[in-house]
Amino acid sequence: MQKYLLEENMSSGQSSIPRAVGRNKARKLKENEELAFQEEMASSFRLIEEQNAIVVEERKRKHKEQAKQIQEDNNRNMERDTTNYTSMGKKGNYDPTGIVSTSDYTPTTITNEDHYY
Repeated sequence: MQKYLLEENMSSGQSSIPRAVGRNKARKLKENEELAFQEEMASSFRLIEEQNAIVVEERKRKHKEQAKQIQEDNNRNMERDTTNYTSMGKKGNYDPTGIVSTSDYTPTTITNEDHYY
């Protein structure tokens, strides 16, 4: 599909009659349109690049906030009161020497009926 450009002839003494634009002028108009299009595309790409940079910065900020929150949570967990706990679990039959008292231990014997095959 070929585009035809028309120009009005405005010479004195002649009526206003549309005529085809010359090849050179048409080529120059086309070049100007292409240049304008390229500039518009470049501008659009710059805008997209700026928006992407903003998104990246926002993600970095959120990541730092999450890392900071995790660190604060870990610090709180480390600072919790551990006086009700021992190395063996909750307070109970505990000897400060680290040996669990066996006073609650009741030995059992195995009978023939206890065997499972």
